[in-house]
Amino acid sequence: IVTLNSSSATYANTDFYSELVASVTGVKIGTLTVTYGNVIVATDTAGANPVTEVKNAGTYYVIVTGTGNFEGTAYATFEVKVRTVEAPEVEIPTVNVNDSSVYGYIYSGSSQYPTVTTSEYYTIKWYRINGDNSLTEITADLANGSKNVGNYKIVIELNNAANQHGNNIEWAADQTTEFEYSIVAKSIA
Repeated sequence: IVTLNSSSATYANTDFYSELVASVTGVKIGTLTVTYGNVIVATDTAGANPVTEVKNAGTYYVIVTGTGNFEGTAYATFEVKVRTVEAPEVEIPTVNVNDSSVYGYIYSGSSQYPTVTTSEYYTIKWYRINGDNSLTEITADLANGSKNVGNYKIVIELNNAANQHGNNIEWAADQTTEFEYSIVAKSIA
């Protein structure tokens, strides 16, 4: 039986390969300690699909080949689990306009928008909502794009770079990932 220091890890955008190969702490058959040569990491138990990177979510097999008085192969399973990500909390103030509450801000001449915590696992995009409900992205120029009277939208998406080689990250259940707010006209009365 091949023994590893750990049988799993959660996706973290890091390569576990070297750590995994070094974590083979022993190979035993009953009370006998097996001498072994090669350690291969593969996506199958036969070693036909060896890998040099253990980064993406999935099951990997650490395969050892017996040497000396031992022959054949044995393996242990290592799993990289999908990372579950919680969307950041976005706190949008409420302002009173004509005796009703609106999520947003009163025009001040300066850019105004909620603070959103960033993460390597998601991207944040900011939009101005046009009169026809289409969206114009203002992320690149948020300081100028979110200062005038109007309606705005924040969209938080899983980072595509982390998922380009499979499903490595996913939203936790019941996450709110879209938020709207307004900048309303300042009363001159």
